Amino acid sequence: AARARGADVCAPRARGAEQLPGLHVALFTNGYPYVDAVTRAVELARRHGGEFSRVIGEPFSLRRDAFARRFLDSSGTLLLLLEGDVVPPEDVVDRLLAVPAPVVTAVYPRWFEDRITSNVHAASGQGWSDVVPTRVFPVKRCTLGCVLVRREAFERLQAPWFLATMAGDRFVDDDEWFCGAVRKA
Repeated sequence: AARARGADVCAPRARGAEQLPGLHVALFTNGYPYVDAVTRAVELARRHGGEFSRVIGEPFSLRRDAFARRFLDSSGTLLLLLEGDVVPPEDVVDRLLAVPAPVVTAVYPRWFEDRITSNVHAASGQGWSDVVPTRVFPVKRCTLGCVLVRREAFERLQAPWFLATMAGDRFVDDDEWFCGAVRKA
């Protein structure tokens, strides 16, 4: 068991779960994340024999970019990016790994302006998708609350991987920056 402030941190390893020692689960939070989000993130890392990190502070873009640099300096092969307000299903790693793409997101609801929508822009759509297919589908952009990134995706992209900046007269946040870079690679 890992040690955290003198206490054991344990999560049960699921029987039959694929062991992925190259998996790193990184939970990004601006302060105190939901307890369920932390518990699930630790469980996912433990279930697959991977590592867990909690990254605290804003801006997320700088924290994610610094973490990507550390990830590339490690022997890690898979990076699961989570945010402190997203609690993915127990089988999220298996489901994301089943998609043969360098970057894969889980679809989840989010509040946008005055409505609940998904966290993805479908490749065929113009904005945040209100309805999503029940099968795997290409996306133009996603938020970064639950994204699996294979090492080779970072290796094909140039740093910075995550950047929040002004582009002309509009703000480009780090999820738009990252997804745009992945599409161009």
